[in-house]
Amino acid sequence: HGIVHLMARAAPRLTLPPSARLAGRPAFAAVFASKTKVSRGPFSLYAIPNNLPHSRFGTSIGRPSGSAPTRNTIKRRIREAYRHLRPTLPGQYDMVLVIRPHKPQTKDDYQALLLALHQKLHQLLSPNG
Repeated sequence: HGIVHLMARAAPRLTLPPSARLAGRPAFAAVFASKTKVSRGPFSLYAIPNNLPHSRFGTSIGRPSGSAPTRNTIKRRIREAYRHLRPTLPGQYDMVLVIRPHKPQTKDDYQALLLALHQKLHQLLSPNG
């Protein structure tokens, strides 16, 4: 009765659409076969250039990294960090982030690590170096 609902304009969603996800054993194998890798902290980022208008991102984390809930927490935070960085990252690559055992960190910590890795990778793979 007379109540007005005001909807705040939501910020655009930073989603990771299926087209931006690297999936399937053959896709991961192709990235690993390139042997192009940069490492920092508990991460190694493998990548190859792709012919798509965007990059694709996948993660690989093994059982030594902890229980399933711990591994899922780590992957969720890393995907969230990547989603926020994705619009600003140069180049079009198929990337696989290999995650070694470590204690879960914050999204911001993961974002800083991913940004540093991507910058090193882009220097390595871009023709202008």
